[in-house]
Amino acid sequence: MRTVGLPILSLLLLALPAAGLAQVEPPLRGAGGHRIHALFGFAFDPDAVGLSLGGTDVLDDAARGEASWEIQFPSHRIALWPKKWPEPHPLAGVLATTDGSVYPYVGISVRLPLTSRFWFTPSLSAGAYVHAGGFDLGAPIEFRSRAEVVYQLSVRNRIGLSFGHLSNSGIRRRNPGTETLSLTFYSSLKNHGWTPD
Repeated sequence: MRTVGLPILSLLLLALPAAGLAQVEPPLRGAGGHRIHALFGFAFDPDAVGLSLGGTDVLDDAARGEASWEIQFPSHRIALWPKKWPEPHPLAGVLATTDGSVYPYVGISVRLPLTSRFWFTPSLSAGAYVHAGGFDLGAPIEFRSRAEVVYQLSVRNRIGLSFGHLSNSGIRRRNPGTETLSLTFYSSLKNHGWTPD
């Protein structure tokens, strides 16, 4: 029997802001007084950008290189999100491998403090996967779960080490999946630097 719980949960979580359930009322202003663009209640005001280098298929013999670029946003209040959970941070990015595969994605993450400088940031993403002669993951839509430990280097800069799993979660009969390992450098886009919440 196919496992469809993860993709259904992913799509529901990712659809909440677009459904207008976020408690945001435009016009909005950023920390510097600039106007923030909002669509369906979602404020487009990036918090940080990250650049990653790493590998995919790291648990197999056919490991390949990968690079990714990601934008992260401040925490976003969602009406149906459990109040006891940390508020989610929307994210969007694109991942490319050395064999030509491309994976643009959107998702959410939460930031859980471990110490004053270390943070654990699990995330869940969904996106379109184009293997273009590279490793075929079995479906045009793929889901990624990622666990990352982040260290705050300074007020504006962070570095993170992440391990992720990318697969179609059983929506197709063929579901080989792949594991990724990445090192990411994050830089804050805010004048006041990066804050965990």
